Amino acid sequence: MDCDVLIVGGGINGVACARELALNPTRPSCILIEQGQELASGTSSRSSKLIHGGLRYLETLNMHLVRESLKAQRALIHDYPDLVRW
Repeated sequence: MDCDVLIVGGGINGVACARELALNPTRPSCILIEQGQELASGTSSRSSKLIHGGLRYLETLNMHLVRESLKAQRALIHDYPDLVRW
């Protein structure tokens, strides 16, 4: 089977890459393979699930990263309201 992109691993990074490719207007073909029986069954799914929202960047006064983190947090809450909460 031919494809433009092969993603190995169905953890958060692999699934996020596949999602970005699916949302790409040029729609490159993509295959995601996962060793386990279900996506996110590995180590990345065992994280704290904490979305820090840029608060850790306040210590260094890196406001650009604070702003970017808050935008990402807002997008996750909007896109996945059943998985992400304040």
